Amino acid sequence: MVQEHETKLRAQAKWEAHRKMIDLQFMVRGQELMGYADIVRLKMEEYHDADDYCLGEGDGDWLRLDTRYFMILFPWDGHMPSIAIAESQKIKKVVVKIPVETLFAQFQRHPPNPQTLVAFGTPSRFSGIGGNPQP
Repeated sequence: MVQEHETKLRAQAKWEAHRKMIDLQFMVRGQELMGYADIVRLKMEEYHDADDYCLGEGDGDWLRLDTRYFMILFPWDGHMPSIAIAESQKIKKVVVKIPVETLFAQFQRHPPNPQTLVAFGTPSRFSGIGGNPQP
């Protein structure tokens, strides 16, 4: 999906996470700060299954996304997109939703080596989205 909107102040935003989808966010035009935090560091609210999201609060790290930068966000990656760097600006980005089951189905057909799984995590890790996260 293509999104065009104004960046916002951090005080106007909440952390978000998804269970069913991996986000690939590509900045077409503009700049934003993207908050990032492992969901185990955040206090997540109730998960909304129909819309695949959960909101939360807490502290995280900040990354700057400039034009032509992209970020991949897995279900255990809490994120706060579209935060203004200095002042609000209009941005345009493409967000691609990749079903988690597609990735893990690929792992079942072609298992990665054990080191990759340790770095990547396991499906049980993101079962904590909404409520009490499990590491």
